[in-house]
Amino acid sequence: MFSQLNMTIMLTSLELWSDQNKISLSGDANEVLQRFVSWKEQFLFQRSHDMAYLLIYRDLLNYVGATYHGMACNPKFAAGIALYPQMITLDAFSVVMAQLLGINLGLTYDDIYNCYCPGSTCIMNSEAILKFSVFRIKKFQKWFTKEEVQQLVAMEFWNHQNSVIVALKGNAVIENVVTL
Repeated sequence: MFSQLNMTIMLTSLELWSDQNKISLSGDANEVLQRFVSWKEQFLFQRSHDMAYLLIYRDLLNYVGATYHGMACNPKFAAGIALYPQMITLDAFSVVMAQLLGINLGLTYDDIYNCYCPGSTCIMNSEAILKFSVFRIKKFQKWFTKEEVQQLVAMEFWNHQNSVIVALKGNAVIENVVTL
């Protein structure tokens, strides 16, 4: 999905919380995200420049995820949470993940009246498919030229460890989460 942006996203680490959740999953999206960021700071400090995403399975949900807009280069806020509801396919969930990663990279949702999409709808549209609009590609290119982004790209580890860490949640007893 990110090939249009000349970007590769790799899963370099996967942590399963099978005994119990490491943070409370109660509350709204922002509360869960804050707790996950605190956990990330404490336990993933050696990978501070990686993006960390917490994937949570839920039968019912009020939101699909949360992240920090344009903070992918900020070691503290390069994080997000995504909820995987029973009712959607893995393809649909991959679009949710792409949207969250896009927001973390500085993209916003498309304005359907001002963005051209080569398909019937694009990734950053609320009715997303697997392509970015021309408008979002240009916005990403502009974001990518920022000094702090270029400094991060220039670092040796970026070229080898540009990654997303995903933590999956534990069993059905804890916070209504099931083992994936």
